[in-house]
Amino acid sequence: MASYHHNLNRTLKGEEKRYGGKRTRAYQMKLVRYISRVIHGK
Repeated sequence: MASYHHNLNRTLKGEEKRYGGKRTRAYQMKLVRYISRVIHGK
């Protein structure tokens, strides 16, 4: 699970570079929502 989160953070940083940090906020919120859904098994 730790490596999963590590990869996730690396992905987020890559997205930030690609989008110049513009779309990252909405993208991050979407990701967080998706992850919490996965963790809670819904």
